[in-house]
Amino acid sequence: MTDTAIREIIDTLLSMPSPTRDDVNRLKIRTAGKYHLEKVPSSADIIAQLTTEESRVLLPLLKRKTTRT
Repeated sequence: MTDTAIREIIDTLLSMPSPTRDDVNRLKIRTAGKYHLEKVPSSADIIAQLTTEESRVLLPLLKRKTTRT
């Protein structure tokens, strides 16, 4: 069930023209409610389900912080 919810989050984010971090959080909460999940999926859970192609697009949105160089 969780895998289905995470896949729905990924597919919805990919279909958005330019999703923001707020969009990601709203979508995670809405999807968790739809599937009656005990907890909202973390960004790490979503990152673990990404394919290589999807990670190029969504990883900047799902990362916790940017790193200093």
